[in-house]
Amino acid sequence: IEGQKIAIDLHAPGADIVGFEYVAESSKDRKAVDTAITILGKPLDLFLISSDAKCSVMQAAAKLESDDEHDEHDEHQEKSAHTEFHASYILNCMNIAAMTEIKFAYFDLFPNTKELEVQMISDVGAFTFEIEREEPTLDLIGKL
Repeated sequence: IEGQKIAIDLHAPGADIVGFEYVAESSKDRKAVDTAITILGKPLDLFLISSDAKCSVMQAAAKLESDDEHDEHDEHQEKSAHTEFHASYILNCMNIAAMTEIKFAYFDLFPNTKELEVQMISDVGAFTFEIEREEPTLDLIGKL
């Protein structure tokens, strides 16, 4: 978090997002991946911020990565490949002081996810949080 800008970088295993980590080959699996990428491309639907903060999306990108992209010499890459979703966002919040919490609707949209590790850096300091499905809210009071 810097000034009015919030940068978010999300990494999540395929199992948390679509229920599997293998490379999608069937049309059903490919459709699940495409749907997930569409959902991940809408950060303000995943992370609910007070409308008083007046946040807008400046940049949003989501993709599926597999470990075989990093190891092209593996002869068994299709069978051993694991997938991970990666999304990056930049939000602009005109009234960042009004942002007292973030509610993670992410858990409702991706029911296989049990928890997220959040690392945050602001002018106040660096923080690490574990956000769980049972308590999907990050309290930001005193952290901005």
